[in-house]
Amino acid sequence: MALVSQRDGHQKTRDMLFIIGSAVWLLNVVDAAVDAHLSTFDVSKKLSMTINPDAGWITTTETGYMGLSFKLNFRNTASYKR
Repeated sequence: MALVSQRDGHQKTRDMLFIIGSAVWLLNVVDAAVDAHLSTFDVSKKLSMTINPDAGWITTTETGYMGLSFKLNFRNTASYKR
């Protein structure tokens, strides 16, 4: 009885490792495809992003919040000075 229980436990572990390994491999394939797609993306000084901490108060629910604020800046090529 104990051997059957151990065998079943090892089979479950093997199956979970197979599923997790397949999911990690699939995420790696998706990451490589996105990286290849964005390899020609323009990351010049005309495009920038700033990340700042953000906190505030919601008056309708009387609760506070904390998070991050993302700000994208797109500069017009005509007004951009080198």
